[in-house]
Amino acid sequence: MKKGYQQQLLKLHQQLDEIQDKSNPLILQAIFDKIASIYEKLQDYAEAIEWRLNSLKIHETLGNKNKTFKLHIWLGNLYLRSRLFDHSLEHYNKAGEIASTENQKAEVLLRTGNILTWNNKLQNAESLLKECLAKPHIKLLLRIQAEQNLATIYYKQKKYTEAIKLYLHCLEMLPEDKINVKCDILKSLALTYYLNNEYKKALKTLKSTEKILPKVTNKLIWLKVYEFTYFCYEELQQFDNALKYYKLYADTEKEIKEDKITYKLAAIEVNNKLIRTQSEREIFKQKNTELAEKNKIIEFERERSDKLLLNILPLEVANELKNNGKVTARHFSDVSILFTDFSGFTALSGKLPPQDLVNELDICFRAFDLIMEKYHIEKIKTIGDAYMAACGLPLPDKHHAEKTIKAAIEMRDFMENRYKISKVKLKMRIGVNSGNVIAGVVGIKKFAYDIWGDDVNLAARMESSGETGKINISKKTYELVKGKFSLVYRGKIAAKGKGEIEMYFAEPLSMPLMDTIQKQKIKNT
Repeated sequence: MKKGYQQQLLKLHQQLDEIQDKSNPLILQAIFDKIASIYEKLQDYAEAIEWRLNSLKIHETLGNKNKTFKLHIWLGNLYLRSRLFDHSLEHYNKAGEIASTENQKAEVLLRTGNILTWNNKLQNAESLLKECLAKPHIKLLLRIQAEQNLATIYYKQKKYTEAIKLYLHCLEMLPEDKINVKCDILKSLALTYYLNNEYKKALKTLKSTEKILPKVTNKLIWLKVYEFTYFCYEELQQFDNALKYYKLYADTEKEIKEDKITYKLAAIEVNNKLIRTQSEREIFKQKNTELAEKNKIIEFERERSDKLLLNILPLEVANELKNNGKVTARHFSDVSILFTDFSGFTALSGKLPPQDLVNELDICFRAFDLIMEKYHIEKIKTIGDAYMAACGLPLPDKHHAEKTIKAAIEMRDFMENRYKISKVKLKMRIGVNSGNVIAGVVGIKKFAYDIWGDDVNLAARMESSGETGKINISKKTYELVKGKFSLVYRGKIAAKGKGEIEMYFAEPLSMPLMDTIQKQKIKNT
């Protein structure tokens, strides 16, 4: 697959070189669109957007309104996949300005409604989708999409009966050959049954979906089907089946991540090949190109180094290191620090096979990383079975304490669920403190972004002085979040090296109905 894409792109770029001087706009735009389509398949949306914009300029110049409309819709979709909602909405609005047919106007309403749904502006989204459905003679697939999206709004509003009715109507209208769409609707229908506590109906729907999964190309649908099936069996207390589908879910999630890496590597490989080919062509055309070639190599290496650097350091810190050759240690006065540790881990490590223990840590820490990303919390490091993170740096965040406790609750809930289904039984303590830290980069080889200070040490004491399954917070953190969580005063507790310290246990004001991080994410969508 990768080689095929590479060959196609090289051939298309060669065609561009051959016709560039002829300036034939229609041939140019056709090549631009083909290149964009390949980058979309490689999931390199930034490159795809660039080539679609090149094509858009040509059609705007030629006054081709129908093609301009389609390109604005394409660009809106690409920006939506990249989570750049403002840019996406901008292109949908431009498409709306030139829409002339009822189907075009309906599509703009549909796409704009999707953006509003993503941003949780459900009433506005509902209004647009109903306006779309009110238009007569629109294409069947547009109508199905609009009803499906309206059903999604209803389940977000907990209007489960209305949502179920619409999903069933979508299935009645859907042509038999639209397998991917059918699976997506069935998956959403099953979720709605589940949220309405109709677990057996949800399971029956999921079983119907599973039968046609082999024909579905979108692995994200596979992932959700396995995830929801796991949830249903768990609610029905059929734990063997729940574990079976959790494993299918985990394997599919891993496969999707590996596919993403493969596609990214393929896109990089294609771009590198194009750079080399273009360099060779320039050398052939010009005698004095040695310096230019060296500069290209240097630029390529610089970009590669930048990507590696961003995997290690926060963006702002990486930029400072590149610009100055060093990172100045900084003082941050409003930060919340989180520590976690697994109770009895050392003793457990002597009883279990090493691979089982490492695999379990990997599952837990990967889940923690996703939670940190969700709340924009900076992961600092892991040491053995301990996990350390901080919110409010390198960029300030006035909600640092609240976000850190929300993240801690999700971490705790995830571990409680893992305890039920994993053969490696881990119990976790969590400690949170807020205050001042010094942050900077240490080392020359394998350097790392780290934090220091008395409040960091106190956060570690919060963890070690806590209880398994509890979020133990300091007085400083308590003052920042009181009224936002259920906070239980523990009194003054002796902490190593700190004397007696006032401590509190933190819990949500109202406990969520679902007790896993995946379920909570669904509730919040």
